[in-house]
Amino acid sequence: MTSREALSRLRVHFTLPLFVKDLTEAASRRRTYVLRGVYAGILFLLALIFARDVLFPAGDGFAVLGRGGKVYMTVMLIQFGGVYLFLPAFTAAAITAEKERNTLGLLFLTKLSPTKIVIEKYLGRVFPMLSLALLSLPLLGVAYTLGGLDAPLLVEGFVRLVATILMIGAIGIACSAWCRTTAGAFLLTYAILALLFPGPIFLVISLGLQPNSHIIEVLGTIGSTLRLMPIDEPTAIIGIFFGPLPMIMWMDQLERGMVGATAFLAKPAWLAVWQTAPLLAMAFASLVVARLSIVRRAEAKSNRYLARSFARLDQSFRELNTKYAKGIEIVKTGGALPDDAPVAWRETTKTTLGSFRYLVRVLLLVEVPVLLIGATSASSFDNSGIDSLGMIGGLLWLGGGLLAAVKGAGLFTAERSRQSLDVLLTTPMTTRAILRQKLAGVWRLITVCAVPVATTMLLLAYLRYSVVGSFLDLGVLYFITATVVLLTHFALAAYLSTYIGLRLSTQSKAMLASVAVLVGLCLTGPVLRLVIDPDASNYRFSPLSIYSPAAVIGELMWTKLDPGDLIYLLIANSFVYGGMALGLRVACSLQISQLLGRAENEPYIPVERRIIEPVLDFESEPVETGELVR
Repeated sequence: MTSREALSRLRVHFTLPLFVKDLTEAASRRRTYVLRGVYAGILFLLALIFARDVLFPAGDGFAVLGRGGKVYMTVMLIQFGGVYLFLPAFTAAAITAEKERNTLGLLFLTKLSPTKIVIEKYLGRVFPMLSLALLSLPLLGVAYTLGGLDAPLLVEGFVRLVATILMIGAIGIACSAWCRTTAGAFLLTYAILALLFPGPIFLVISLGLQPNSHIIEVLGTIGSTLRLMPIDEPTAIIGIFFGPLPMIMWMDQLERGMVGATAFLAKPAWLAVWQTAPLLAMAFASLVVARLSIVRRAEAKSNRYLARSFARLDQSFRELNTKYAKGIEIVKTGGALPDDAPVAWRETTKTTLGSFRYLVRVLLLVEVPVLLIGATSASSFDNSGIDSLGMIGGLLWLGGGLLAAVKGAGLFTAERSRQSLDVLLTTPMTTRAILRQKLAGVWRLITVCAVPVATTMLLLAYLRYSVVGSFLDLGVLYFITATVVLLTHFALAAYLSTYIGLRLSTQSKAMLASVAVLVGLCLTGPVLRLVIDPDASNYRFSPLSIYSPAAVIGELMWTKLDPGDLIYLLIANSFVYGGMALGLRVACSLQISQLLGRAENEPYIPVERRIIEPVLDFESEPVETGELVR
């Protein structure tokens, strides 16, 4: 073998055709450059707003010198937020899209090994996010020029950002290789990230442990000995897999007015790289899981592990019921067949989480821990218990909205990916009836997600207003307001994602667009509040919070509201977000026929009301006009 042949073989071995294909396709789309421009504009705008007191001081212009650290931390936290929000949605469809299109088997027929497929899919999703991370370099240069920022801290922040991108991208690829659908991979990725952080915090709270407990000190000592802790504090072991932990700790030190707050972060560059080892180890483990799963779970078939587990549990309870309760059933769901709503029947019974019994069990799995944590928080009757309960309620609120958005985004895009949309459109139903019945499963999911949040709000109402003896008036008003706001937000997320799913072709694009729009909507209120009233207290009610669903949640969770504030939130939220949800509902109904490519010129007549026209055949039996079709 000549050297040229060896070099040619080596070049073929190290080529990355899938990676090059993804980059080439992205470079040929105008949408890629538009999204990059929008991302850069939002990044610069948020940095200017959140750090405007540093960049534009009211007094002496020299006062800005030495305050570049705050600009740096602001930019880095915005970048970390964008990574945690958008990268899971971007990577969730890397392999599941191939499964849904039945093209993953074609990739296996090529010369690409499963390992190369995983690596190239991984690089194709991570590389665009790394390029977006480079957009912050001009702002970081400005921050370094202002002073007050050490070079090792600058290196550490960027290294941790890159490591976080690699970890989240690998987790998304592993979930995409494991799951059957894009929606499942999307939700599983966010669930794993939530388990990594803030999952340990909830575990500590639920176990009743204190930050200075023995087990946390032991784990913190081990981490400090190995020099894996980004912060030299035992409690930092809880966030060892959380990328922006040093920045958040630094901002906390800065808010407390500590002099030389960056001193505890000063470290050599090699140590900053070493302390990203937990993140890189998680990324490597996720890629190994993806490699082991991509072949074994290549066929897009539902194993229905949860359904089989529930079926075994049903059998056990059925035997106990027959033995001790003589077979009495409160809710009879067996043998039900679709009558006049076949699509709704499929959405609510032919899925793992569709039937009533499964939903009740999943609800109990979430509700029981919420009640236990709520009882632990309620026993203290102090602000710490209320704050912990508010944090739990806020996360459950955001999680329920995310579930509603994912479910709505996949109503019609999943039909397109399964190539069953044309079959659905051939049914003798109007598109509005199809939309109404498809949303039946979404509303059932919203009901399940709303119960734990409503339980948290009821506990908060009791803790806040029973102490002053006004639970029956202020507490009830608070609970009613929170419930109305909750259902309004969930409905808005469902209708918004459904409308986006009707307009976009793939499920991954619909989910990513839905998350982006919802995040932009949530950022509106805090940005307006900072621009108009930057000195406002976070614990004082602000009427500007109505411009953001997240700000409304914050007011309900952490602000003690007067009767006037509660009535204002109830009316304004119903008008703003209820009106938006209603408008999106009407837009879906009016445009669904056009967006699905189905012409409906004649009004829909149900089958049982259709009339057979007279048959003009004198040799056959006449059919009377008005006879109903049976």
